[in-house]
Amino acid sequence: MKYADPYTPGAGFMPGHIAGRKETLERAEKYLNTIVLGYPQQSVIYYGLRGVGKTVLLNAIEKMFIFAMSKCEKLPCSILNVAKIMETEVSSISPYRAQLINKSMIYATGYAQIDFTVPGFDQFLKRLNPELQLDEVEKVQKGDAGDE
Repeated sequence: MKYADPYTPGAGFMPGHIAGRKETLERAEKYLNTIVLGYPQQSVIYYGLRGVGKTVLLNAIEKMFIFAMSKCEKLPCSILNVAKIMETEVSSISPYRAQLINKSMIYATGYAQIDFTVPGFDQFLKRLNPELQLDEVEKVQKGDAGDE
């Protein structure tokens, strides 16, 4: 019987579970929170061999951006509001904004204003995941995220 190679790269394909990255994601969130508190930080570079999950990790951060955007009270939403919801600086999420615009997930409606390309996408996300109402950043800050 021939088995598929588990190390075949999937070009950023999001697996059902991101194994072994919980600590990395938590460290990234804590790192972003220190920036919010005004402490200077150096750049972070994710590197590694092909197929180890670098793109998957970055896609998870994009997903956090989309969920934060869906929590805006009114759309279009300012990039500043998204940064506040994510409890980070605008400069740290601007690259993700640019990537999502490039992927046509969101678009700029005006200066520093963004909206979903598909009307009602924020409501769809809330119906799809009712727990989206909980602020994941608050859970991490309280230390609840590691109790799974």
